[in-house]
Order: sequence, then structure tokens, then C-alpha cells
Amino acid sequence: MLIIKQKIMKKLLLTLTAFMLIAGTTNAQDRFKQDVLKAEKGIVQRNQAIMPGEIKKPMKARKKIQLADNEKILGVYDTDDVGAANQGLGLPTYPGNLKAATIIPISAGSKFDGGKIKAIRFGLCQPVGASRVFVIELTANGNIGSEVVSQEVVSTSAGWNMVELTTPYTIDASNVSGYLVGFDYTQVSSGTAAYPLSFVNAGSSVSPTYIYGNLGSGLGWYSMGVSYGNLSVQCIVEKEGGYPKYDLIIGNTDAAPFVKKGGELYAYTAVWSDGKSVPSNFTVGIGIDGNEVSSIDFNAPEFTDEGVDVNATVNIPADMATGEHSLSMYIKAINGAVPTEATSDDRSSAAFNVYTESMPRQKQLIEHFTSQYCTYCPLGISVLEGVAAKRNDIAWVSIHGDMQSGNDQYTVNEGNYVMSFQTNTYPSASFNRTTYPNTTPVALGIAYNASVKDQAVEYLSNFIDYTNNVPALASVAINTTYDNATRNLDIKVSGQTLDEFTQFIGSDAALTVYLTEDGLVAKQLNQGSWIPEFTHDNVLRKVVTHPYGDAMNMNGNAYENTYSVTLDEGWNKDNMHVVAFISRKPKQTNISDKLWVTNTEISAVKDAATGIDTAISNGTGATEVARYNANGVRLSAPQKGINIVKLSDGSIKKVIVE
Repeated sequence: MLIIKQKIMKKLLLTLTAFMLIAGTTNAQDRFKQDVLKAEKGIVQRNQAIMPGEIKKPMKARKKIQLADNEKILGVYDTDDVGAANQGLGLPTYPGNLKAATIIPISAGSKFDGGKIKAIRFGLCQPVGASRVFVIELTANGNIGSEVVSQEVVSTSAGWNMVELTTPYTIDASNVSGYLVGFDYTQVSSGTAAYPLSFVNAGSSVSPTYIYGNLGSGLGWYSMGVSYGNLSVQCIVEKEGGYPKYDLIIGNTDAAPFVKKGGELYAYTAVWSDGKSVPSNFTVGIGIDGNEVSSIDFNAPEFTDEGVDVNATVNIPADMATGEHSLSMYIKAINGAVPTEATSDDRSSAAFNVYTESMPRQKQLIEHFTSQYCTYCPLGISVLEGVAAKRNDIAWVSIHGDMQSGNDQYTVNEGNYVMSFQTNTYPSASFNRTTYPNTTPVALGIAYNASVKDQAVEYLSNFIDYTNNVPALASVAINTTYDNATRNLDIKVSGQTLDEFTQFIGSDAALTVYLTEDGLVAKQLNQGSWIPEFTHDNVLRKVVTHPYGDAMNMNGNAYENTYSVTLDEGWNKDNMHVVAFISRKPKQTNISDKLWVTNTEISAVKDAATGIDTAISNGTGATEVARYNANGVRLSAPQKGINIVKLSDGSIKKVIVE
């Protein structure tokens, strides 16, 4: 019997409360399947007159506008939040006529199905002159369809712009999956007017923003991603007979991606009241693989701006089947009755995986995306330096890229491939290529202001701990041999895999090897000013393997890949490192949430050979729980040579057995 306990969520299942406005990201709606071009990093720019310094709680505010009883907001957020005049974003390097839009999903039988869109409103940080609002259908399979609403706007102002439709549009959700809703505007190239777009951290999810224009790769829709928050666009929908008296919305269910057999799975969601009245009680059901295992009652609930938190811990049986399972949370009852109206947003689910055993986690892979021409990138570097100082298990790789304003001298073509599936924002970083549940992209924005650096470091360190829910199903040992005369570097990466490696990683298994260099002195833009001699560390010099990783040369449960690289004359061997990691190969089916770096190691090039060498703590007062040899093979007893000992407090130490 699975036991559900309501409790405060432990730190390993993080909520996204530590994100700042300039680094915010959260749950994303699926993009439409029309050919969408990916915007170059740095195209969308923020008004640099001010940088927010406080940590905000995104996606929670519930300040509603006043509407008639038969009217509701249809949008990716339904509050009155709008960006301040000096907090706008824009595309000043692409002046001219553009369209800005966001996806608003819809489903058959939802509370809005059959209603009429009577007005569209859009928020601006700066006026844009004349405009036009539009609604484009997205077909049931996600393709872009017809434009069903178009109305001119004579003039605009900062704040909300309300457009009453001359001909209201009736929603028929039977053959559509959503709408692309937005407005036309004229982008200018300079001054405060160049930053008109309002993005806010409000709502229960973030939907990608799309820009239509020629942003460097021809005329078309370009995805801006979700890093900026939600675009301020909403529809007002009038429905005959009004909306339900009691209506609860359940947010995304978040659960750790993996849980060990016999362990505890932590899960979280939130519930908001969206009806005319607040219920006196409600019940949330909790299911595993479609079968209810328990429920939680909420009597006299207090619906704050953050909703009602639902925290649960599921005890996983020791004999539960290995592999993927589904955990769901749903509104089971409102005031003692099963809800029958507006139930399309009453349930959400999260996938999780059950495993048996894990090897020691050696290093934590940080892939850092930056550019010399990125004005806020030194802020991100400062935060990552704090994370590296807090922990001694970091393998940091800085992947440089170009921007519209200039070409970074440390850009390598292979690095562009690595960036392409992880981020569209500078500065950003991915941590073991693991995403917070239901989020995209893989990399998190890290442009935290100096005033919140300590909180950001703590948050990201906790997030790394969260990524370690993914078990280490393989070990990584690096052996290097360097020839000073020829500058040739031979690299051998080897190790062992556990039996479940094939089940969870399988044919997607990929070994990736990077070469990095420290101590590179060159210019760096910093909040509008150039630093002529900035020290760039951990710079990616070469991807030794394919950018998406190479197949592992397996022999049973062991693998060994070898490489030979000639170092460029300009590279300082003594400042270089080899970083090797095993993950799932990026594919369209897994880039959002299942890349899963299972283990990482780093070795200095100047070293003759390096294997597992992670000493997280001295283990004082702890007892031995597992022992491995230098190649990561588990030992039943001490073995002559290097042994890696895992202790009961979670620490790891290296010992030499004579």
C-alpha cells in the first residue's frame, strides 16, 4: 500500500521561487508545429536603464481585473500584471514592422469552449503608435491555421490597451489545440521606445513568445522561448449562462525524475479557485499509473495569491517495477461533490522512473553559455564562481557564442550545436542537463544581480542536488598522455555500467568529451561598458567527440573510448582540462526533459592519468556503505590499489589499499 503524507516539500524538489525577473523561467506550453525559426541569442534585449535586484516569486500573483459575471480572461495568465515603463524588452537590432504573439491553449469541453472573444488586450512598457490585434487558429495537430480575428488599433499607450472587437469570435475547440494571439508593432532601433514589450512572471505556466519578421534567416515566425516570462496578451471571453460557481484549477504536478526502490517520491502542485465563490472544502486525489492510492482533504482552505500548496510524499515499494511510471494529482471533490463543470484543468501528471542501484556521482557538469558581447554575462560568471567555491565537485565548461553586435573570439562551431538544444539566452547554464519538471529550455537564466548572489548560489547548489535524483548508472575514468614534442594528447575514457544503464539510457547512450582552457585574457562587455582585460576560464576549445556525443564502445558492462588530439599552438597545455560525461544523445523526443547526464569526470591535461578522484568530505563519523575500484566496479571487499568508498553521510573518499 502506498502511503501519502502531506508535508513541506524537501529541498530536492525545488519550486521556482528563486528566479529574478531577468532570469525567470518556468513551465512551458508546447510550441506549434509550424516551421519555426530559432531566434539568435541576444536578439531580444532588455531596457538597460534598470536591473531588478530582488528575487521575485513568479507565476503566482492572482490580482484579477474586474469583469462581469459572464466574462473571464483567457490567456497564459489572467491577472492585471504588466511590465513597468523601464522594464520592457525589444529587438532594437531589427527595426521595422514585427508581430509579437503567444500561444493560448484551448481544449474541447473547457470552460471557454462555446464562449465569445469580445475583446483583446495587450500590455506595453512603451507605446508603439498604431497597431493591430489578431488571433490565429492552431489546428488539432498543432499546425498554424487561419487568422480568425484581425482588428486595427489607431494608437497605443504604456500599460494595458483594450481592443473591443467589432465582430466577436465564437470559440469552437473541437478542431483546434489553441490560438496564437498577439499584436503588430513597429520596432525602433534606439531610445526607450526600443523596449516596448511587456513580459511578466504571472500565471500557472509560461508559454513561448513568437516574433514574426525577418530576424536573420528569412521572413517567418521566430521562437523567443520562455526565459523572459509571459507576453502580456489576453482575451476577454463572454459566455452565455456564465461560468461555474465553484471551479478549481490544479497546477502542474512536479515530481523528481527518479526514485530508488523502497525510497520516497516527493511531489508538489498548487490549487487555485477560479469560480465565482470559494469552496468550503475540496479533496485532491493522488494516483500512480492511473490507480488512486490516496487523497488529501482541505477544509476551510485559504486561497492566497500563491494558491493552496499540495505537498505529498509517496513511499515507493521495494518491489515496484523498474522503469517509468506516472503520478497524477486531480480535483476529486469540491464541497463533497465530484466536479462536473470546467474539468479540463482539474488534473495534471508527472512521469517518474524507478531504479534499483546507483554508482557514486563523481562530478557535476555545468555547461555555461556566454558571450563577450553579452552585457550581463559577468553577473552569471560571478554566480557560477560562487557555486564552484561552495562545492568541490564541479566540472565547468564555458561555451561561447556570437551575438548580433559582434563575434566572440572563443566561439567554436561545435559549441553552437551544443547551445542549439539547450538555450536561447545569455547568460545561462545547464546543470547535468537535467530540467526542473515540465520546464524548458534545459539551461536556466543566471543573470542574477549582485544583491542576490548569495541566494542564487544557494538555489543553484540545491538545484544541482536535485539533479542528482538521476542515478549514476555508469562510471567515468579519464586517462591522458601528452607528448610535449608533438603537442599530441591521447585520451582514454573508460568505465563500467550498471545493468539498468541499458534500460534508462539504452541506444541513446552518448559519451561526450570536451577540451577547456583557463586564464584567457580578452575584452568583455559588462553592463554597458567594456572590460579590456577580463579573464575567461573554463573556455571550450574543442569538442573531441561529436557535439551530441559518440557511441560507447561496450564490452559487456565495460566501455572504453580512445581519442587523439593535437593541441593548437596558441593553447596553454598547463591550463587545459578534459571533461568527459555520459548522457542521453539529444533527440527531438528527449531534449526537453530526458537528456540525463548520468556521470561526469574532469582531468587536467598536464596530469599523466586520472581516474575517479572525488573527495566530497572526509567522512568523519560515517560508515562505509559501498566500495568501488578506480574504474567504478563495485567491490565486495577492499582490493589492492585505489578504492573509492561511499559513506553513509553521502560523502565519497579515495583510499589506497596496499
